[in-house]
Amino acid sequence: MNNAKSDGLRVIDAELKVNIDRPITRTFSVPGLNVQRQREHSELIKLSFQQLGTVVVNMDAKLSDKALVSQIDRHVIPFGLRASQQDNGDIVFRTNEQGFQGVEGKVQVIGQGHRYPAGQANTLTIKPEPEGIEDSQFTFNNREQIRDTLVKVNQHLRQVQQSLDDIKAYQAVLAKQMADAKANTSLGDVKQVEEKLSQLSGAGNQQFSATYRSLAAQANVHRHTVVALLK
Repeated sequence: MNNAKSDGLRVIDAELKVNIDRPITRTFSVPGLNVQRQREHSELIKLSFQQLGTVVVNMDAKLSDKALVSQIDRHVIPFGLRASQQDNGDIVFRTNEQGFQGVEGKVQVIGQGHRYPAGQANTLTIKPEPEGIEDSQFTFNNREQIRDTLVKVNQHLRQVQQSLDDIKAYQAVLAKQMADAKANTSLGDVKQVEEKLSQLSGAGNQQFSATYRSLAAQANVHRHTVVALLK
């Protein structure tokens, strides 16, 4: 996944999907950070995102859910994050791949005793939304876990096949575009372009020379006038 890059950026995301024409982003939620939870209480919450920084959000009970999420979004933008709301009220944060790695899978939270305990910071494990291949933990302790693991593996394998089909389709489009461009460009067209460039270059040089000579002549006139006045 890390070796599949274009212009230095990864093109395979955590769900094994191909992203060629847009940057890869990651989305995650913080356990317990929900706009519908303890809505009757206002609370200042401090969120510390490892290498990104610390932000204090005001869970104001007077604000609507939309206004509250919009306020949180404005607070986290300087840290390279964007905030939005899921249907169940959970707040999710979106960032690029580098920002997600900077979170290091953890966030420290301090509240005022309503949604989160006051005093000592709580270190919480963020929850990727959705869970990607890099976040998956495969367990084989019992039959049910083995069945769940096989379901996940099969889902990833189906996505790999879909991504391969997407890449082949993209290559086919590129090949057609190159063939069309080649068919529409003849040797005569190239020669005509070269001749036009040569003509423009010559005209440009002649115009520059004429302008330079004119300026030089004017400069000489002014110089002779100044010398005459000095005498």
